[in-house]
Amino acid sequence: MKKIKILSLFALLAAAFTACDTPNIGGDEAQSYGDGETIIAQFTKDEETGYFLQDNGDTYTFNAAVDFVGANDMPLSSDMVVTYEVDASSTAVAGTDYDFVDPSGQVTIPAGSTYANIPISVYSGNLDSANPTELVLNITVASASGHNVLSSGNHGTTTITLQATCTSNLAGIYSLRMIASNGWDVTFPNEEIIETGAGAYKTTTTYRWPNGQYSSDQSFNFQEVCGRIEVPSQGLFQDMYMGNEVTGTSEGLVDSATGDLTIYYSVSFSSGIVTCTGQYTKL
Repeated sequence: MKKIKILSLFALLAAAFTACDTPNIGGDEAQSYGDGETIIAQFTKDEETGYFLQDNGDTYTFNAAVDFVGANDMPLSSDMVVTYEVDASSTAVAGTDYDFVDPSGQVTIPAGSTYANIPISVYSGNLDSANPTELVLNITVASASGHNVLSSGNHGTTTITLQATCTSNLAGIYSLRMIASNGWDVTFPNEEIIETGAGAYKTTTTYRWPNGQYSSDQSFNFQEVCGRIEVPSQGLFQDMYMGNEVTGTSEGLVDSATGDLTIYYSVSFSSGIVTCTGQYTKL
């Protein structure tokens, strides 16, 4: 009897691992649609920051994504038209800071798709890096033939911060001293800072762990804005552990004379929050 139970347990575990390891990459099967139920139109993000290099006063395109929930997370068989407006609380000025590429105030999620972008032209030369403006958008109504579509109460508004940035050159090798609020004081003598975009970077390590202890990528992301460093909220180890939030606690700094960095951030655990100070000395 025990042998049968053990074999049954192995069979269940094998089935579970097989299910987890099978990617859903699609194939030649017929498209399925999520028709016949109430659908909620929403912005993909409640808030986000766009970073725009302003050295040459270029015009950039920023995309605000709109999607929906319901329909069993499947695309619809008909177009969804989403109407939006600029909220009165916006501080960004149309024609000065930004313009909509399509001024109609509508965006269409095509049949067979699950999202669409609202393209926004951003005029970097008119932005103030020290005083970023905000563009707040509201979904007012949404419709799709044959569906009951509502605009989201929780995610029907998005706030987009238009942040100007300067030329940045922080990539390189540093000696890192990490000091944590719980007593850890660790040195990493060859910490690499890697550039991932205009003014955007990622570290090699997070908190007290040497790279590779838990993951091949144990970095966190940060952004330099004209000598100031911001750590956006993110999951630990590039979102590998979403339950452990990494976020900035105060504004970090770049020493313009030495190139050294100071970054302030925290890591959340079930036992509480640990705050960290990273002192990066340029080598």
